[in-house]
Amino acid sequence: MTDNEMTMEELMGDIDKSMTRLNQGDCVEGTVISNNGEELVVNLEHMTDGVMPKNEMDFEDGSSIESVEVGAKLRFVVVKEDDGQGNVVLSRKRALALDVWDEINESLESGTPLSVKVSEVVKGGVVGKYKGIRFFMPASQVRLERVEDLNEVIGESMDVVAIEVRNKKDFVVSGRKYLEAQRALKEEEIYKTLQAGETVEGVVRRLADFGAFVDIGGVDGLVHLSELSWKRVKSASEVVSVGDRVKVTVLNVDPEKRRISLRLADYANNPWNTVNEMYRVDQVVTGVIRRLQPFGAFVELSEGLEGLVHVSQISDARVEKPSDVLSVGQEVKVRILGIDADQQRISLSIKAAQDNEAEAYEAYAQQEEEANDASATLGDLFGDKLKDFLK
Repeated sequence: MTDNEMTMEELMGDIDKSMTRLNQGDCVEGTVISNNGEELVVNLEHMTDGVMPKNEMDFEDGSSIESVEVGAKLRFVVVKEDDGQGNVVLSRKRALALDVWDEINESLESGTPLSVKVSEVVKGGVVGKYKGIRFFMPASQVRLERVEDLNEVIGESMDVVAIEVRNKKDFVVSGRKYLEAQRALKEEEIYKTLQAGETVEGVVRRLADFGAFVDIGGVDGLVHLSELSWKRVKSASEVVSVGDRVKVTVLNVDPEKRRISLRLADYANNPWNTVNEMYRVDQVVTGVIRRLQPFGAFVELSEGLEGLVHVSQISDARVEKPSDVLSVGQEVKVRILGIDADQQRISLSIKAAQDNEAEAYEAYAQQEEEANDASATLGDLFGDKLKDFLK
């Protein structure tokens, strides 16, 4: 026996196979042995050959009977067991339909995407066909955001996933679920690779009372109000609008809490960049009180630069509430206790500045007294001679 010779067992198996009766609806594989443009003759390794008429070939994917080459191995579905001449009647398009349903079921089970084209708007959603099988997509499942006018998506090709098979005639799909899955993958990648300190581009997606949410490639990060501008702002709309393309600097990435903190990178005239050149620790300067809090007063030293006078640094006397002794708009002298440009913080003291004034006044008074003493002494020394000269 050689490798090319059949064993008796294999030979008997092929004979049994050829004698097996084919039934309507069976899915079989065969080799095309003839193609005259009107029908295919197919070797099914059966007691009779199969015949596939032209009308069982045409399919929505553009295939035609003329494109089938002799020798091609294809799947078919048995339409008739005998065409009256002993041949099995076959259908290629029904076999393809079975393949399509396999794809649809796989999408339903594992989320494999299907590429579809929307053809019509109907009540509650849109419809189209996927390889000849009709699909329905509810309006709420078209995109991540609500689509106000469904006519916008007619003729649009999109990736979807199957979410329900209602019968063997049509099924339900969702573009939204596919996009959500893609966004989750992007988020995972971003959270793995994004580093604090990076500057990236993004799009402002929505505004909130506390800041602006910026899409940085599939995941939203928050630019807090305090990070929107070096100036104090009361609303994010003072700085940005929905749809704006902006550059942002990453402050912090928290994969567990799914949070990204950002700062608007457009800080061309940020005074905090030069604060150490403008001010120094122990310097006494004049500022204006802009805000009062139970814990202290915020004093504006110059445009965009505010420092905090803690309640304990207002006066030597005990102060219960800053508002008891200070008011918004009041001009005060303060001593700079500390400067932290990175954290954008300046610590100030009103009482320390007052101590400095007292010390300066005492020094001035002492100088005046010494000058007066010196004048008196000169008068004693030269007074009599000056009188004689004047006489």
